[in-house]
Parts: sequence; C-alpha cells; structure tokens
Amino acid sequence: MEADGIKIVINSYNADNNGTQEIHGDLALTSTGTFNYVVYGFCIGFESVNKWDCMRVKTDLNATKIADDSIFATSYLTQDYYSVKATVGADADMKSDDTYLQEVAEKSWVPVATKSSKACTKTGGGADLQLVDCSLANVHYYRNFDTPDGAPAVQQDVKLELAKAGTEHKIFAFFGDYNNANYSTAGNKAFRVGSTINNWVAVYPAHKTAVEAANSTDKDGAGSLTAYASFIATFCYMFFF
Repeated sequence: MEADGIKIVINSYNADNNGTQEIHGDLALTSTGTFNYVVYGFCIGFESVNKWDCMRVKTDLNATKIADDSIFATSYLTQDYYSVKATVGADADMKSDDTYLQEVAEKSWVPVATKSSKACTKTGGGADLQLVDCSLANVHYYRNFDTPDGAPAVQQDVKLELAKAGTEHKIFAFFGDYNNANYSTAGNKAFRVGSTINNWVAVYPAHKTAVEAANSTDKDGAGSLTAYASFIATFCYMFFF
C-alpha cells in the first residue's frame, strides 16, 4: 500500500519448527507526516467464505522515545482480528478474535522484538503527541499454520496447510494514525485501506517440498532436518491504493 506518504510492504516465509509449521513475516511501514500513535496491518481472505483473517499492529512511533529507549524501539502489539464484511473500510469493520490478547503462536500472531525495529524523526508536535517521518517501522511476526478455533462457520483464522501449498489468497493492508494514546475513533486522523491483491501465497510449494524431503530423511534414519526455515520461499508484496 502506498499513498499519501504511507507505504506498507510485507515479506513472508515459512518455517518448520520441529514439525510445527509456521508462517513468518516482516511488515514494514514507511510514513511521512503522521501522528506517532498508529495502527496498521493486513487481512487475508478466507477461501470458501466471504470474510477476513487480520493481523492488527498497534504501536507508538514517538521519535524521542525510540532514540532513548531500546525496548520501546522494538515494541509492537500484534492483535488477532477478523472481519465478516465483504469490504473493510474502517478500523471498526474489524473485530477482535477471541484469542487476540494471547501472544502464543498456536492461537495468535506473535511479535518478535529481536527482529523488529523503528526509525522515526520528529517533524512537529509536542513531547507526547508528535508528527513523525518514519524511514522504517518493521515488525517481525509469526503464527502457526493451524490455529484451531472452532467449526468452519465460526472460524476466525484462515487455516493453512502443507497440502494447500501454492494456494492464492486475497490480501489487503490498512493504516490509521491517531492523535491520542487511547486510539479513539474521534482521534483517528485517517484510515486508509489498500487495494486487494488476489494472488498472495501463504504456504509456499518450496517449503512443502523441503518438509517432505526432511521427513523422508528422518524415516530413512539419516538424521533429523525438521528444524529449519524455508528462506528460499521468501516473497515480497507491496500494497497500493
């Protein structure tokens, strides 16, 4: 997504963590002239029903705090959200998943501070409410392929499977900045939704091939290869209005 000084890029890959399949990614935001209180993320379309599985990132991009506090400079809240609306046009169109406050990979999106970063410059405002330009606000995240949350009719997460490697999903990004620390609707400066990309792949064929090869090696007694990351299956998507 790129418009009005806002650009969002997603890079993703798959990992096999001792037999648990994970989707990893870096969601990178660059922005100019925005408030430091921001919400952004992406929504993945379900295959058979008209709804969305969303990762909502909430963070403070206060440039002074970033420079002074190394923990703050890598701190992001990733929230598990979903929407039953065919078209998402506002933050309120997304609802919190029943497990959105649980940062565990088997239920929700998990941020990784050691692989996340913020680089922003204050361009106006006061000590708390700042206008900032950010050359990079990147959050690294991961989640298990399978996050059990009920029957298909009530599922809030897209189910990812090795058997469906190469399946294309709809996906779009969103961004909003707020003029208060409460992220209230009244304080929302603007909420932008990017154009939908129709061919985003969550599970890569190369990852499936690597997992099957590792499992075959295990069965042959040649040693374990089941803890690895399929970096060869890394792809980049940029979201546009």
